[in-house]
Amino acid sequence: MNAAPLPAPLGIIEIPRTFTVTAVCTATACKLRIVAASDLRLDRLGSGPKASMGSLYHALIYEWALSGDTDPVSFFDTLTAAWDEELRQNPRTAHQAPLRATMNAVDWISFRRKALAAMARARIPTVATAAPAAGDSAAVLAASTGAGGGCSFAGRSLSTQREKMFESETLRLRGKPDLVRRRSPKDIEIRDFKSGVIWQGDGRLKESIVLQMYAYGLLIDERERGAEIELVVDDGEGVAVPFDRENRVRVRNMFAGLLSGLEAGKRVNAEELASPGADCGTCAIRHLCPAYRAAAPLWWRTFPKASERIPHDTWGSITGVETSSSGVRIRLADAAGRSVQIDNLDARHGFGTDDVGRYVWFFGLTVRGYGRSPDGIRFQPHNFFELPRDGGDRRAWTVEVYS
Repeated sequence: MNAAPLPAPLGIIEIPRTFTVTAVCTATACKLRIVAASDLRLDRLGSGPKASMGSLYHALIYEWALSGDTDPVSFFDTLTAAWDEELRQNPRTAHQAPLRATMNAVDWISFRRKALAAMARARIPTVATAAPAAGDSAAVLAASTGAGGGCSFAGRSLSTQREKMFESETLRLRGKPDLVRRRSPKDIEIRDFKSGVIWQGDGRLKESIVLQMYAYGLLIDERERGAEIELVVDDGEGVAVPFDRENRVRVRNMFAGLLSGLEAGKRVNAEELASPGADCGTCAIRHLCPAYRAAAPLWWRTFPKASERIPHDTWGSITGVETSSSGVRIRLADAAGRSVQIDNLDARHGFGTDDVGRYVWFFGLTVRGYGRSPDGIRFQPHNFFELPRDGGDRRAWTVEVYS
């Protein structure tokens, strides 16, 4: 079996001075997720092709803005091929197919169209403005201009940079807007590029995206008092996010509430900050969370209240290993006392019959639907898989195995 040892659960941790915008805006209730996701030193679960596509999308925008290339289509193809090769060389992503092969043709065409449109907008120059008065914080924004080879400020050309980190100890936030452009002395645009779906089922922008844009707006507003700030989410088309005075006050208070009790420098037990539930489904550090490890086996038998889904994870003792042309089948006596089966595991995991009796942890599998008892109680299914059985299955690209 080719599996790394499961990392020790988080114990005593120190609360940082500031938290990443992404961590705060994607966590709804769990303060441990806010704290741990802000610590880039921690081991994280794999993120899969969707995250790789997002990284490629941003790289296309920034590299194109810096390049002298005149053919955006050729540039797109060249950088995409280089990105695929980099993923192939990384042991954690070497099993992935070329990014184009991880989605259907329509989705790839949509991704390509959005990327080319965003690349074009990233090269639009900023309007030059008069020199700032002494003490003006304009230089901060000048340094943060994210993209646009022809960007200028204060009548002079700016070197184009990737995302610039903004940090506020008052707000206790830090983050990197994709693009900050000054269009006049008191007119600033903050634009964030998104390669994925930005809309909820009700037709509104996803709440986490709106909060992220508000956070960026507050970070800039703190430096540029009195400036008109426009927030734009760019998914191939620009979508404005209202940032009036009422919204600024409301969101500032909301962030203060989320971070209440997280005193900088304080050392606390990780389990005291954890709130297992809705946040676990997309949490990249759940394998390190002692509260999740304890709660998940209870959820496998009965879903937690108000949860539409739970992570597709399982762990327990191996009771059987079978190998076939479609992959490896593992049978487990799981931590909830159930007999479960994992089909079509990739051979790269190296399972064999000599692994029977070993305790193993799987994170990020796929299921074909949840189970439901005759009285309506939902439970985690007894069958998981990694490789697709047919065209109707979605491959589990992010499977992580620990022993």
